[in-house]
Amino acid sequence: DLEVLAAMTDRIDGQALFSTTGAVHAAVAFDRTGQPLLLREDIGRHNAVDKVVGRLHMDGLLPAGELGLWVSGRASFEMAQKAWAAGIASLVAVSGPSALAVETARTANLQLAGFARGDRPLHRRLRGPTGPLPRLAAMSEPVSPSDGLAVLHLFLKVCGHSDAAAVRVAVDAATEAGDQVVPVAILGHKADVAVMTLGTDLWRLRALQTALVAAGLDLVDSYLSLTEVSEYAQGVPDEMKRARLHPVLPPEGKPAWCFYPMSKSRDVGANWFELPYDDRHELMMEHGTSGRTFAGRILQVVTGSTGIDDFEWGVTLFGQHPDDLKDVVYTMRYDRASARFGQFGTFYTGMVDELDVVLKRVGCT
Repeated sequence: DLEVLAAMTDRIDGQALFSTTGAVHAAVAFDRTGQPLLLREDIGRHNAVDKVVGRLHMDGLLPAGELGLWVSGRASFEMAQKAWAAGIASLVAVSGPSALAVETARTANLQLAGFARGDRPLHRRLRGPTGPLPRLAAMSEPVSPSDGLAVLHLFLKVCGHSDAAAVRVAVDAATEAGDQVVPVAILGHKADVAVMTLGTDLWRLRALQTALVAAGLDLVDSYLSLTEVSEYAQGVPDEMKRARLHPVLPPEGKPAWCFYPMSKSRDVGANWFELPYDDRHELMMEHGTSGRTFAGRILQVVTGSTGIDDFEWGVTLFGQHPDDLKDVVYTMRYDRASARFGQFGTFYTGMVDELDVVLKRVGCT
């Protein structure tokens, strides 16, 4: 109800610290009728929001699709993102929302009201969708692989309105949720930044993608795959299987990075899938022997994408030096499995580093 949102500021009571100091912020969770349920104060408005969301989590009330969140001050991108992540349906601010907060609210279908202080016409206070408070798709049940991890490669370009602080918030939210995020500064015209993310829930990967776009980065390419144990490696030790299904990235001391997708040929006279299994197994053993000669120089992460992206595998290489990337691909292309049957997609190459370093070096401020 729009009148409920507009009247929220007048309903807030019990700000003991503010009454004493006049110098702290507050955040309040409220129900559909506008009844305040939980109030927290802090000198930092983001900290006040964190206290409310944390209390809701401790009480087992997340996702909070039946609740709204009132905040003193303006509605920032970070507050909109926190409300979205908590499944809160509506965000109400005493002051105005930032442009990124509005964009995030539109993406998340989050009801966002600004200037809720009784001195402006109602139609100027509301941003985002109207009507009943929605339950957010971001808090849907996890969509997860039966075993292993989902792997999302995002390739992005920096624009004039890209916001490094918002990118940091997006990545921090992903890592705090348990996902691995590998930032890469890309060389050449195809992209500025690659973000390789590994996690157990496709919804969380989608949330990171949404947040990075909302932070002003232009998504120019992507690739989705799943970690897997190849049918030709079923006999390897369990420790090696775990490393393939749950790799820990990025590896230390290997800042050179490359990604490319690939498939096996279906051409007449060179159809990989018409070969008997024993023949394919022999070819892959030869291929694996070549790859192992680069142990220590290269970490290769091969992920499966049949049926979920344009090629059948994604290949991510981490190397000590750029020529390690070149040498391993050059050498293994001579293996019969690649020479006769390999088909390769677009290559992306860059350098792995801490997020702040990558953002600074690609000009995202």
